[in-house]
Amino acid sequence: MDAKFVKARINWILQSTIKYQLARFDPTEYTFRDDLQAFLERHANLITGEVLEIGSGMWMWPKQRFSSQSHFRTLDREMYDGTDIVGDVLQLDEVVPTESLDAVLCLETLEHVTDPRRALEQIHAALKPGATLLASAPFRYELHGENYGDFWRFTRQGWGLLLTDFRDVRIEWLGDELDPHHYLVSGRK
Repeated sequence: MDAKFVKARINWILQSTIKYQLARFDPTEYTFRDDLQAFLERHANLITGEVLEIGSGMWMWPKQRFSSQSHFRTLDREMYDGTDIVGDVLQLDEVVPTESLDAVLCLETLEHVTDPRRALEQIHAALKPGATLLASAPFRYELHGENYGDFWRFTRQGWGLLLTDFRDVRIEWLGDELDPHHYLVSGRK
């Protein structure tokens, strides 16, 4: 049995019987992929034309979902089934022409990049004027991907600094506002 499930069950029993729990528990953490899919669906009308997902890894749901309405490509540092371009977001200009993209998805990736500011500068340069960035990153989440690095966690204020070149920036959180487990971000060039 999964340890997270056991913790959730114990906390639920304690909370419902004696109004006490062992630790703070946020069940939305465990429905994160559903929340991320809902976020992308809310912005589906913007995921058209030339679209690049950066750091897709093995999660191909966005590509499967949006390929019928866009020219959807994926970029990752490693080749996975479904990867279209092997490359590094820090040198995006070497594989993607300037101002050639209508949308970029950068989901659960920036925490693994050694220089997130440079990554966002590269993304900004690749976007056409008025094009969209949809991004997400964990805030309160376990270390993961240590074989390729897990370097950062961003606050709302940190996202604001990272996205100064973008306009119409919206920063959403999942979980409690003052203790979020993930941020979902959108902005336009």
